[in-house]
Amino acid sequence: MAKSKPKLAQIVSSKPPRATKRTALQTVRPGPPRMVLCAGLKSSGSTWLYNVVAEILKQAQQRPRSKPAQSISRKTLQFYADNLEDFPPDAERAGAVVVKTHMPSRSVRFAMAVLESRVLLSIREPRDAIASVMQRFGHPFNGALKEISIGASRMVEFANTYHPLIFRFEEGFYDQPDTVAQLADFLGVQLSRSSLKKIFDAHTRVQIRKRITALQRRGVFGRAPDPDRFDAKTHWHPGHVGNMVIGKYRESLTAKQQRAVLTATREFCKQFGYPLEPSPGPPSRPVRRAAS
Repeated sequence: MAKSKPKLAQIVSSKPPRATKRTALQTVRPGPPRMVLCAGLKSSGSTWLYNVVAEILKQAQQRPRSKPAQSISRKTLQFYADNLEDFPPDAERAGAVVVKTHMPSRSVRFAMAVLESRVLLSIREPRDAIASVMQRFGHPFNGALKEISIGASRMVEFANTYHPLIFRFEEGFYDQPDTVAQLADFLGVQLSRSSLKKIFDAHTRVQIRKRITALQRRGVFGRAPDPDRFDAKTHWHPGHVGNMVIGKYRESLTAKQQRAVLTATREFCKQFGYPLEPSPGPPSRPVRRAAS
């Protein structure tokens, strides 16, 4: 018999000590959090952030520390959830949960506030996000527009309410070793330089492609790899790593489609400083900045 999904009361029954500092609804307290929400527009690098954050917390939990409460394990759970019903059984007993989400519901936002979560936000020019979804996963324009416009409105709400740590796709955070150190600091985790480097090296584009290939060989994506199938834990899809081109929408979307995207995501574009009107020019590659 399948286990029932955890109830909110169970999840919050062992909440951590009261925060010592608070910025709006974004909690800042010593030590790793019980819950981290990796919210992001589709195709904005949210899966990379999600997996790196999970690895940082796993590394932190391997370090000696005081014995946890009897009802709490030291395990880190990572999963995708737009609704509380998507949480796996026994999530309330985990030492930490890392949640990836594109369109978080009110129930997830409530659990996030009660559990004093840390919030990360990844963003991308919405026309590029839609073009990427269409190219990598073969989704039709109308479906991609609907999903990303809903997600964009949630990202605006998160930025204004929770003051998250924001990562902009165009800045190439996924190619920068310093991003791992920045994340560890935000999470209140102290790791050695060698540990931080090891985490980054395991999440380069080359290594992620190798991991996806290994998952494909194991049949995780089906006999004939379906771009909409994914690994339940890491949430990597076949063909997940794209070409990182900035402005790819110019080759994929018609002028009419571009205007539709900008109209549907206008508040998102205003919030994060993306163009409000179509702009000419060829696509470009992201600029990689040297690690400091």
